Amino acid sequence: MNDGQMTFFGEGGPGGGKPVRFQIRRSFNAPLETVFDAWLIPYLAGSWIFGPRNVKQEVLTLENKPLPGGTFLLEVIRDGHRQSLTGTYREIRRPEKLQCTIGVDPEAAELTLLTMELAEEDGKTRMKLGFELTPEIAGQADLLRSEWGLRCRALAEQVDKPRPQPRLFR
Repeated sequence: MNDGQMTFFGEGGPGGGKPVRFQIRRSFNAPLETVFDAWLIPYLAGSWIFGPRNVKQEVLTLENKPLPGGTFLLEVIRDGHRQSLTGTYREIRRPEKLQCTIGVDPEAAELTLLTMELAEEDGKTRMKLGFELTPEIAGQADLLRSEWGLRCRALAEQVDKPRPQPRLFR
């Protein structure tokens, strides 16, 4: 991996004996189903999962079996660097919940459990991402929080509907 690449785990060492948990919350100006589909439809997920879309990217692999026990693999070359994200689905409850292991390769995916929950509120979709990191990568919590913050912003760019502008003339 190169310094400019989203590393997902980086070079950190063990983080102690306990799992580390953290959450990220985000609101979208989009329907629940639109946000949920952006996670499961490969070409949609491939367009935001590697971060903001202002970078040249070549898609290599977009594989997805969205059912409990099914796996996914997303691979791109982004700014000349190969990036991948893979994992196994544990639970899919459309359109409110998705739970999976996730990482840059199958072994690393077993170190992180991601739970995505969606709820509709005041015409918006509220997303809560919960992360549980095993002790082996607990020291990478800040890096992961930062990287997933970038991913959430890229997801918002993709799904948010433009807000209506007030009319000056009637």
